[in-house]
This record gives sequence, structure tokens and C-alpha cells, in this order.
Amino acid sequence: MEFVSNSIILLLSLIGIVSVIKSAVLFLCSSNKVNCKIIIELDDSCENPESAIRSVVMYHEWSENKGMSYSEIYCLYSGKNEEHKEICRCVCDDYSFTHLVGNLNDI
Repeated sequence: MEFVSNSIILLLSLIGIVSVIKSAVLFLCSSNKVNCKIIIELDDSCENPESAIRSVVMYHEWSENKGMSYSEIYCLYSGKNEEHKEICRCVCDDYSFTHLVGNLNDI
């Protein structure tokens, strides 16, 4: 019985040490943020452009909490559907770091 309790204590200690090391590494790496751009390419084949954009926005916000940094999100809409384009424009207006562009030269 003593062997089992010592094994459990050892296992929990190892998990704690690994957690502390992981936190220290993330803290040290957080000062070296890499800024890059995320480009979402959408066209008329996308059935729900709002959810596509919002899922990338949620990834952006999650990654910033984990120490990574993405400076801007560009929604490249190349479709002819004006309703989808207006949806993209409204969603991009909700967030300051998202931009709706018509071609890659606008980035």
C-alpha cells in the first residue's frame, strides 16, 4: 500500500514539474511574438461566410492568449454574391483587426 501511495505522489510531482517548466517556457517565448497575417479566401461556394470568419477570429483571440500573435486578418472575397460580400463586410467591421479585401494587392 505504501508503494502505491509513493507512486502516486511521484507521478503528481512529475506532472507539477512538467507544468512549471511548460509555463516558464511559454513565458519566456511570449516576449518573442511573431507578427504575421492570416488570409481567409472566400468565394460563392462558401455556404456560411460569417461562421468561417468568426472561427478564424476566435482562433486569433485564443492564440494571443497562448503567447502567439497574429497582427491582422484579411478576408479575401472573390465571389459575385453581394449578400455574402455584405455579410463579410459586416463581420469584418465588428473587429478592428479584420479587413475585407477584393484582391491580394490590397493587403
